[in-house]
Amino acid sequence: MIRPGTLHDIPEIFALTKMMHASGRYSKISFDNNTAWNLIRRCIEDDNSFCWLGIQEDMVVSAFLGGISPYSFSTETMATDYGVFTHPAARKSRDAFRMMQEFIHWGKAKGCSEVNIGASNGFEETYQSRLGNFLKRRMGFIEAGAWYVKDTANV
Repeated sequence: MIRPGTLHDIPEIFALTKMMHASGRYSKISFDNNTAWNLIRRCIEDDNSFCWLGIQEDMVVSAFLGGISPYSFSTETMATDYGVFTHPAARKSRDAFRMMQEFIHWGKAKGCSEVNIGASNGFEETYQSRLGNFLKRRMGFIEAGAWYVKDTANV
């Protein structure tokens, strides 16, 4: 089952966020509890933010957070994900797919010109390519480029 997040859900969403941070490519970046907590709260309370949850046995097992961003050159906007956090035991469910569908419809209803969903690597060997293929084949996305990262500790 999926549903919008509520303030009551923040502790469970926060725990998922922290788990995903520790297991992914951003684990070397410091995790600030207040920053994460406040983003989750904003995604629940702000009309221009998005928070949907996957629920199994009355527990939050996945969360999809996103918001609306302006283009740097236009008054038009895009819906952008902040992250999809899923407990490893729930990764074979269809919750993430259904939350992505909700996000797409939400972005359209908000008047966004595009919906952007990122696929970063570092969670497991094939995650990024599998998600990319899924977004293209099943959800109708196109690949719009790539981003490149340089750790400033090596500069």
